[in-house]
Amino acid sequence: MSRPTILEAARRISERPGFEPPTPRWHATLAYMYGLPLSDADVTELAAATKRTPEAIIEHARQTIGRRRFRQLWCRIGRRGRKSATAALIAVYEANWGDHEAHVLPGEQALCAVISKDLAGASVVTKFARLYLDALGIRYSTTRIGAVQLIEIEGSQIAIATLASTSEAPRGFAICCLILDEIAHFATGDEYTDTDRSLLTAAEPAMAQFPDALVVGISTGLGRDGIHYERVERGLGNDDEREILAVTGASWEWSSDITPERAFEIAGGDADTLCTEFEGGVSENESLWMPQPDWLACNPTEAPAAAYLWNQPFMLVDFAEGGGDDLAWGIGVFGDPDPRTHYKRALPPPNSGLHSGIDIGPAVDAQGLPIILPRATRPAFRLFRVGGFEASEIRALGMGGCVAELARIAAQEGCRQIIGDDRGGPYLESMFSVHAASGVRFSYVMLTNLKHEGVLLMRRWARDGQLQIWPPSPKLRQQGLRYQRIVRGARYTYGRPNVKDDYVSLLVTLGVSLIRRATEQASDQITVTGAPLEKYRGGRVETPR
Repeated sequence: MSRPTILEAARRISERPGFEPPTPRWHATLAYMYGLPLSDADVTELAAATKRTPEAIIEHARQTIGRRRFRQLWCRIGRRGRKSATAALIAVYEANWGDHEAHVLPGEQALCAVISKDLAGASVVTKFARLYLDALGIRYSTTRIGAVQLIEIEGSQIAIATLASTSEAPRGFAICCLILDEIAHFATGDEYTDTDRSLLTAAEPAMAQFPDALVVGISTGLGRDGIHYERVERGLGNDDEREILAVTGASWEWSSDITPERAFEIAGGDADTLCTEFEGGVSENESLWMPQPDWLACNPTEAPAAAYLWNQPFMLVDFAEGGGDDLAWGIGVFGDPDPRTHYKRALPPPNSGLHSGIDIGPAVDAQGLPIILPRATRPAFRLFRVGGFEASEIRALGMGGCVAELARIAAQEGCRQIIGDDRGGPYLESMFSVHAASGVRFSYVMLTNLKHEGVLLMRRWARDGQLQIWPPSPKLRQQGLRYQRIVRGARYTYGRPNVKDDYVSLLVTLGVSLIRRATEQASDQITVTGAPLEKYRGGRVETPR
């Protein structure tokens, strides 16, 4: 096959049934990237995607014709924006027509390495690359080196490798093209292994022998940490930048697979989710477990006005958390909207000597009519008492003493059930059984890899006014405003080292326990009632409307 441009290769692929040519914005981006002529429509698309001025784009394109204009391409694009498909197209093109083979030593095999945030992402890119090679009539074979999927092109020393994010996998190979798929979701902290920076540190020496080596970072947005954010921001709107081409935009600007209306529906109206997942933006709340306005809304300065019919209270316990309180507990209750009419209570006159809790009748408005309280429209969860045992207290009491104290507090508050996670669950269940006479029992919920989903549920409740912390707990409020979400590759963890985060994790435990209950995977002993209507399906939390 004669050497095509990348757009000619894309056109040949699109001639096969089921394949589509690049969308106008991807067409313009690839044309600008690879030194191809630009139409007026291309310049318009590029000005929107790169934030550069049309005049600067035209002048730069005039200066560089027929060869790649940039050594790096960094993309921040919403979901369904054809990112993985384009990553595979670039890998196939660079492996076959990137002019890298002249710099490979005899007997050496070089790689176009596509590193995804997990094995599932790597498999998607592998599938696209194989389909494209088939459509172009290029013969190849596939093999594996450990977890690395290798596509070896017949008669070529350049192979395409797809792998999950690990800094060790690229070692030992020459890399002419490095594509970092969903890099914004790689780990970023120095305390972790296989971070975005360690991956580049491992790969860049392997690229030194190739004068035209290419780095592509392609991802949805996340927060303001990490290499992806830094390099996208370096290129956006920078007319003088010649090393990095940075593009950004919403899903529907890069693909016809999704509309703004559908994105809003999937995001459940959540502005933060809509911004990062679909609009090509970054979150201002990414480092927090819950957006500050939502968390503050859970801590009202006065009692919530809407009236509820409260169900049986229950206790949540969180054992052996690190960095401070080693055992935390809280008592909560679910409430269903009360259909009856309720009135705001009048406060006793100042200096009357009457306690503010004494009922002296309803408050009245300017016309002398009783003030009707708003009627609740959704179920709610109220956390009304929290506490914890320091490590020194646990050592003094012993675990048996702590369990006895928890059983006493639960019975005092009218709780019949204590819920915890699976950390020592069977052991604790047997210890609590000694106190069955007090009318309380202990049940535990398996929480493996579900804390992230639990936090999504808590955010949903907070935003919908279904989560109340009353009376307000200053300590819980303080922890909630500093409790961080930490990205570790494709996984999320919560809290920070050496920070007292136990009380906040009670809410995570609650959220996860109810997700498990909603999917009917929890122990059938867990019988909390009145839970807000939530379902966990397909990796996201949905609220029936």
